Amino acid sequence: MRHTAVLADFVPDQKGLVAAIADFLLLHNANILHADQHQDAELKLFLMRVEWDLAEFNLDLAISPAHSSPSRPASE
Repeated sequence: MRHTAVLADFVPDQKGLVAAIADFLLLHNANILHADQHQDAELKLFLMRVEWDLAEFNLDLAISPAHSSPSRPASE
């Protein structure tokens, strides 16, 4: 059985979100298995669901989501 993690994120739409999320996962050696994204122009929101394999993922999953979210600026 494969062990995976899923990030489901919805944030204000802005350029670079897909790249930021993919770069964050690459930085932690994640293998992306599936990703979906959607932009709601009316609400100005970006929605993404990404699933990755945990086999070689090297980030402690006990870290608070506020510290590990790739779409949240470091200053928050």
